[in-house]
Amino acid sequence: MDDYTAINLDVQTLLDERHLLQPSRGTLPIGTGKWMGPFRGRRRGHGTEFDDLRHYYPGDDARHIDWKASARTNRLHTRLYHEETDVSTTVIADLRDAMFTGSNQLQAIPVCRVAARLIWQAIEGGSRSGVLVVSDAGISLSDPGSGHQSAIDACSLLARRFDDIQRRLCATTSNQPFSEVEDPDNSFHSLISLTTPEDTSSAVQLDAVIKWLMLHAGKLSTVIWVSDFQQCGTHFNRDLALLESSAGNVAIVVEDPLLSSGLPPGQYGFCLTPNSTHADTDNRKLLKRVVSLGYSASERLRTALELTATQRKERFSALQVPMLHIEEGLDTIISILHDRQFLP
Repeated sequence: MDDYTAINLDVQTLLDERHLLQPSRGTLPIGTGKWMGPFRGRRRGHGTEFDDLRHYYPGDDARHIDWKASARTNRLHTRLYHEETDVSTTVIADLRDAMFTGSNQLQAIPVCRVAARLIWQAIEGGSRSGVLVVSDAGISLSDPGSGHQSAIDACSLLARRFDDIQRRLCATTSNQPFSEVEDPDNSFHSLISLTTPEDTSSAVQLDAVIKWLMLHAGKLSTVIWVSDFQQCGTHFNRDLALLESSAGNVAIVVEDPLLSSGLPPGQYGFCLTPNSTHADTDNRKLLKRVVSLGYSASERLRTALELTATQRKERFSALQVPMLHIEEGLDTIISILHDRQFLP
């Protein structure tokens, strides 16, 4: 990976994720999932796929009486069908400021690529899909749909928000004014703020996203979270449990590899920005500094990171929400989501 692709993302990269799709399970002739088409729903209802016969009970719809079976047995029988449901997939991409850090590449880049692949995979399988982008400025949504244009719009929104946030962070670092580029086609939804004037923290918490979903998103089928799951908020467990009662949730953890292994002992360089109190504000040059990390400090850091990972795993286990890690590989994750019926 070169330096440019490690810190930059264009919409073509997200559109190209379509060429990496796995065969959709929705095209197979068998299945007992919740998806439309050859996949049957879990419940019986007024669908078109025949399931079984049973004796007629008062109140049954007369249109579903099987007259041939009734004539053979001399007793009324009712035909049962599998219910057809309209399934939608919502992918939540975490692009808060903390995701624009990383040792090899910005964490926001794999978040966007994972979100794009999931959107393409769901739409290729016939599911209505859309993306919700979370940033510290608020949330943005693409219009959910079942066609390729919906996937293109989702990829465009991801690339646009990535670029906006990166330019804002660069402007802040260089102490330059920042203004958001106007969208000439007006094809993107405006930012929806999740903070209130009394909020003391500028970072958006994930429990605020859940509250917004339950109030404004309507009926949800599947919600796939792509995040590092830091700054979840004090009510995240409670709110996610409430959301889980009406929609299936999956957590895909995207984090820098160093957060799994920790930092080995050694010397590490960093730069002070011009707006720092220690910077050379006369010539506006970044000042380079070096910090040493000893063995004991390295071990304390590794222990703290392991504890954080364990607590995160226990949280989703207690919520009975599947948690997958990007280190497992995106193809493996897609296969697991297929098998657990989170993707068609």
